[in-house]
Amino acid sequence: MITEENYNKLCNFCFKILSSKNSSLERMAIPWLHVIRMCPLSNDRYKNIFYFDNLFRRHFLNVKNKIKQKSLNFYYLFKSFLNKKKYWEGLELSNNEIDFLFISHALNKEHLINDNDFYFGNIPEELKKNGYKVLLIRICHFSDSDFQRKKNLNNPFFTTLLSFQEELSILKSMKYESVVLKKIYKNEKNVFKKKILQKASFHANSFATRKNLRLSIQIKKLLNTINAKSIVTTYEGHAFEKIIFSSAREILPKIKCIGYQHTGSFSSSNSIYQTYDSKYNPDFIFTSGNDDLINFNNKLMPRRNIILRILGSSRGNLNVSKFNSDNNMFSCLVIPEGFISEIFKLFSFSLECAIKYPNIRFIWRLHPSIGFGEVFKKVPELKKIPKNIILSSRSLDDDIKSSRWCLYRGSTAIFKSISAGLRPIYLDYNKKEIGIDPLYNMNKENISSIDKLAMIINLDINDDYKELSKKNNYFKKICNNRYSNININVFNEIFSNNQYR
Repeated sequence: MITEENYNKLCNFCFKILSSKNSSLERMAIPWLHVIRMCPLSNDRYKNIFYFDNLFRRHFLNVKNKIKQKSLNFYYLFKSFLNKKKYWEGLELSNNEIDFLFISHALNKEHLINDNDFYFGNIPEELKKNGYKVLLIRICHFSDSDFQRKKNLNNPFFTTLLSFQEELSILKSMKYESVVLKKIYKNEKNVFKKKILQKASFHANSFATRKNLRLSIQIKKLLNTINAKSIVTTYEGHAFEKIIFSSAREILPKIKCIGYQHTGSFSSSNSIYQTYDSKYNPDFIFTSGNDDLINFNNKLMPRRNIILRILGSSRGNLNVSKFNSDNNMFSCLVIPEGFISEIFKLFSFSLECAIKYPNIRFIWRLHPSIGFGEVFKKVPELKKIPKNIILSSRSLDDDIKSSRWCLYRGSTAIFKSISAGLRPIYLDYNKKEIGIDPLYNMNKENISSIDKLAMIINLDINDDYKELSKKNNYFKKICNNRYSNININVFNEIFSNNQYR
């Protein structure tokens, strides 16, 4: 477990590496150096900086990972021989003059089928209604094998592979940056810093870094084809955000770059508040609500010349219609993040509770980036579930309507849940861990035992939910501060007062 002190040291030195004078696009493209926040993924990524197994095992893992990395890089390089020189799919450019170019994401194939975007909702369509010319294209975050039925994918997306010459060029630039970081590592005397530089050198050759550098080429090709006045993408502190802004400005120096902070912040949020050379920073940061506007005002370092505005969020439309009652039996909704470790924690905990307390019903809901088949394959012990556990395939709204409680840890879906009157119950799995609770500043129930969970639920049932209903206004206030209703008019400011020149 990474301590708060070590986490802060890690964040500070990674920032110094990225912001140093000899930094480059290739270095900025290394996701490993952008410490987003403390979460299970961070623990997996960075724990070896602070804790090591024995020397033999460490050496064995290093060799194994390098072989795996090189094999993967050469596999995709070989695969690019058969690839046509294509940068995107499904994009028909009938009008090259674009006011807003939206770069969004597809976590699964359904996100390429649905017209309503998972991240921006109906914002692009509303801008079209206001007379703006809008184009939206997505970055895919799922494997090539999922593209088998491309005819059904009716929304444009960036391809996952370029030509052989371009893929080879990317590999060479990655290798060069890896060598640069290795030289810095060898000259560094501080043991802690040496470990980070060594890891950074390794991750310079990673699949994720290559994907970001590929995206840079695709953005440049797209902006050589269209004349976009502005580019809008999600904003969480990821490497690809900086790559998008920098690549866009290389082709269109006057383009306006907008980062949309679409999800809730956490007490450990880090890279979202860090800024670098101006080419990597947005001109505007649109927040999802007032709380995050305040956070950016207080934490953005250095502030630079970035304009902050509240755009709001589709999550701001938080009203869910009346509860449905199946045989007068409400459920406890369980919403883990899309990490297997988090899924295991919440599902195994609620499974134990469901077995001991058969009068309590649970709805297991997964993040859209993962399915139950994958979960059960990796954690087969979760397959055997009692009748009072339901595997959800419904919408979040439908699950909320059938629930009165919500068991969670790091999922920001908790905001929509509590806005509908569900009681938030945070599973404090390890009291020594850095908190991952998006409701970290809220007065609520934290539990660590199934008996405590059952006690809370049974008290509400016996009370006929009267005490819970009294908290509705408090819950809604928390949600409204975090997720405001969409104010589409903030986009008008981008082109007003000669903002676009």
